[in-house]
Amino acid sequence: MRPVSELTLYRYRHLIGYTLLVLLTAGLLLLFITKIPPGLNAAEQTSILNSSQIVFDQNFLQTADMIDLPYHLLQRGSLELFGLSALGVRLPSLILGGLSVLFMLLILRRWLQENVAIAWGVLVATSTWFLMIGRSGTPEVMVIFWTSLILLLATLVSQQAKHYRAWKALSILCLGLSFYTPLMAYLFIASLIAAVVQPHLRYLLRYAEKTSLVLGALLLLGVLVPLGWHIWRDPIVVRELLAIPEKIPGPWMFFKDLLGAVSSLINPFKTSIGNAITPLLSIPVAALATVGLVRAFTDYHSVRSYVLILWIAVLIPVIGLNPSHLNVLFVPIMLLGGIGIQALFRYWYDLFPRNPYARIFGLLPIGLLLASVIQFNYQRYFLAVPYAASTIKLYNSDPLLLHDTLASKTYRDQRLTVVAPMGMKGLYQIDQAVARNLQVVTPAQFAALPNVSSVIVAESVANQLSEAQRLALPTAKIQLLVNDRKDDSLRFRIYSQQ
Repeated sequence: MRPVSELTLYRYRHLIGYTLLVLLTAGLLLLFITKIPPGLNAAEQTSILNSSQIVFDQNFLQTADMIDLPYHLLQRGSLELFGLSALGVRLPSLILGGLSVLFMLLILRRWLQENVAIAWGVLVATSTWFLMIGRSGTPEVMVIFWTSLILLLATLVSQQAKHYRAWKALSILCLGLSFYTPLMAYLFIASLIAAVVQPHLRYLLRYAEKTSLVLGALLLLGVLVPLGWHIWRDPIVVRELLAIPEKIPGPWMFFKDLLGAVSSLINPFKTSIGNAITPLLSIPVAALATVGLVRAFTDYHSVRSYVLILWIAVLIPVIGLNPSHLNVLFVPIMLLGGIGIQALFRYWYDLFPRNPYARIFGLLPIGLLLASVIQFNYQRYFLAVPYAASTIKLYNSDPLLLHDTLASKTYRDQRLTVVAPMGMKGLYQIDQAVARNLQVVTPAQFAALPNVSSVIVAESVANQLSEAQRLALPTAKIQLLVNDRKDDSLRFRIYSQQ
């Protein structure tokens, strides 16, 4: 009988694990994406409008909003391909969220043992915190994406991995692009402090090639030119990028907000379901992250501990000033959790260094713990979000309902007029990508057109039409568009010529 180490499944166990984790992440991000979340929330609608209003002309630098510009460029391309659909709105977040999990997995693979990295990667991919961010069509995912990518590149550079010069150039490019995302400047501040005080990083910086430093500085400045121009035109952008509130809270309010942020992270007795599901961390994950933090302090001389501890220290006052930006803590907490679970594995292995049976049976409780956390996270997101009354109030299903109708074979090639509320006009016009003969007007702008095949009237503005406008509506065929909600389910009326 061959030893276990020669079996094919054993030799490729880590590759199989990575593949399954990637498939799991992609599956969870795409699962019921057209129904969960059940519509578009206010943040998604704002992001969509900002993305659709980007115009590539000679006045681009004058008119474009540079905050979160990389994300809005991706979302604009997605909207042009898929229109105002759930996939068109959320595709950039799905891709960036999936890449973020991959980057964190590669970081943990270099920091920890491979089996630990895979086990913890499963918890990261299935956490409700990640699913709420990765499945939302807003730029919030950019903080996780840039953080995980830059930390991975910094790890490759500090360890002088293969092709580390290429990683160094890519890290400078990504660092420059990350400054377009709010809060990312604090990662640079923490990294700069770590580079000054940590011996290994200080050594790398001291003996770095002067030519590469100059070229890197020029590349960084070149990437930051559009942002610098935007800041010169409107200095208030600096406050937005640093997430500094207009009114600085006093010491009492600061600590109150800080305690409130901690409660949103770990308090199991204060639960809520809305734009986020709180507490953001389950008790096992919070406990493992705490173990990882303790481990980081005991192993303070390492590069990873320096960066994580300094990063959290820099972010604590930021969270106290603006407790709504907790997503910036996602990556450091998850990395600390990975360190914590490795400490748990090592502790058990040290108890039974020569007893393989004790090692195997000791992994069973850990496996059950992971399975219970995964099941709990699945139920919190996929069962709570679509049915909770507090969530339903936050999401508007009208844009997706209207898109499905316009994209159908029946209406795609018709000349259509949509009578919409003033606040939704710009949003509905995005669907001209799938219905080219679409015209969106407000009730005051509506007039009968002889060559219009169908008129779609939003129920919320139907009573704003005058008697003459009502008489101008086609009456050969009338259909009703309804959603799946109990109250106010009638959303649109379709008046067709035939």
